[in-house]
Amino acid sequence: MALFAELVLLLVFVGIFTLDTIFNIVGGCSISLALTQGILVPCYAYVIMRVHNLVQGKNTMTQLVQFNKSIRYIKTNGKVLANHVQLALADLANHTIETGDWSKINVLDQAVANSSGLRVGSFRAYIKDLFVGLKFDDKLKVWMRRSKNKSITIDDKVFAINWTEYTKETTPTFNYDNRVLIAKLIENELKAKQKAEENNATFEGDQKEYYKRLDILRGLSNIAA
Repeated sequence: MALFAELVLLLVFVGIFTLDTIFNIVGGCSISLALTQGILVPCYAYVIMRVHNLVQGKNTMTQLVQFNKSIRYIKTNGKVLANHVQLALADLANHTIETGDWSKINVLDQAVANSSGLRVGSFRAYIKDLFVGLKFDDKLKVWMRRSKNKSITIDDKVFAINWTEYTKETTPTFNYDNRVLIAKLIENELKAKQKAEENNATFEGDQKEYYKRLDILRGLSNIAA
């Protein structure tokens, strides 16, 4: 927005200069020379300098500018984001190398966590190894230093690998065939009791209640069958 405002201001200055020139040619009159040379010329020079610096300048903010663009894209697009995440990571890693500032990693982490189609577990595993000296706080959901006395560095070997290829996040499974196996439970219980008898174990507790529970399990097993 700042660049846009300055460009508009520049166009206004150019327009005033053009009108001044026309007035000089046609009517021999001029906008105040003091106004032109004392105010417009310095402002014109300032705008030119700012435009040049913003367009041509290569400084430590360049990576963050690109980083912020990637963050906006990640937040507004649900799919095909992995490459943009990688670009943001590269910009932030380079920025960290040059300035030591790694703080924007939490902005990127939140963007990834709130986007569909991205494996946040794999992303965080990559960050943990890429940004040496950082740890993720599961309660606060933020990245922080492991030690206040050590600076954060970038692991070059990890940096050379795309985050999507670095690790594979395991997907939890729930196998119905291995759950609520009442018959297996009864079988294991009877084997345990038989082994105890063979070893002359001392039996304690309420035997009647024990058999009642077994009968309940047998009844449930028959229903399931």
